[in-house]
Amino acid sequence: MQGTVKNFGKSYGFICGENDKEYFVHYSNLKAGYKRLHSGDYVEFTPEENDKGLIAVNVVPVLTLKMMKDKARKENLYLKPRKDMFGITVWLVVDQNDVIQAGEQEGMSLRELNEYFS
Repeated sequence: MQGTVKNFGKSYGFICGENDKEYFVHYSNLKAGYKRLHSGDYVEFTPEENDKGLIAVNVVPVLTLKMMKDKARKENLYLKPRKDMFGITVWLVVDQNDVIQAGEQEGMSLRELNEYFS
């Protein structure tokens, strides 16, 4: 299943699955060498249920903030966060002089950033 990281604290957080259900995730269930996730990261995971509720295991990041920051840096650009009208973090692409290069209208999601840098 795929989903979006809703939040992630010191060692745990929640993923909103493509079925709109929330899954608890602990860092010990992250794969591919990841120890942490960020709000808005897209992940693939195996949904399971235990006595405490829904959990995500075998979590593999697919599209992350770090990936997008690395792509921006290769082009001497940076990502600047802002909140949209719903309180969701979106991103502006800016140059080293803090001049907006993309996302000036409503900001960009990670998927939109990925398309921009592709």
